[in-house]
Amino acid sequence: MQLLNAPKPTLRGRPPRALVVRDPSQEEIAAPVDWVPGEHLVRVSPDAYLLDDPPPAPRPKSWQTWLPGHKPRRWALEVVSEEWKNDYEEKPAKYAQLGALELVIFDPEAAMAGGGKSPNRVPLQIYRRGADGAFVRVYWGDGPAYCQQLDAWVLSKPEGKAARLRIALDAAGTDIVPTAQERARELEALVAKLQAGSNA
Repeated sequence: MQLLNAPKPTLRGRPPRALVVRDPSQEEIAAPVDWVPGEHLVRVSPDAYLLDDPPPAPRPKSWQTWLPGHKPRRWALEVVSEEWKNDYEEKPAKYAQLGALELVIFDPEAAMAGGGKSPNRVPLQIYRRGADGAFVRVYWGDGPAYCQQLDAWVLSKPEGKAARLRIALDAAGTDIVPTAQERARELEALVAKLQAGSNA
């Protein structure tokens, strides 16, 4: 899944008011990011990301950051897989080499277990590049946690038997950014209310 923004979340502008998650097109599926010429095993495949000024479609099969127009992601999301140690221990170093400014690691299994499954696992981790260029972990816990690149907070919310990563505009995690479907339902309810008022 690729994270698209509406409006574009930047440090210079206001935080996102709507979160749009869409399935990628066929040419975008599993498009890895390579950052060492000739070393095709040196790559990452983020689950979601923010990319400034992406090149026009069709998107490349892989993003080769040494080529013009192939910039590293400034924000990336990794959803922890069954190979959780790889996501916890190896992915941050790869994103550090890639040049990412911020990485969120979301562990839905740890979120649903309430932290009780393993003392070594937590729902959220955030790595951030500092002014000195170091890429360090700045958050480890249950959330909400502040994302500098989104200018918003991320948190885990249970939905049925799964945990879902959500974005909030406040530190308490109560002002949740609606998904496109949630926003559409809100607008439909507002239209129905307005129509009912005009018919009265």
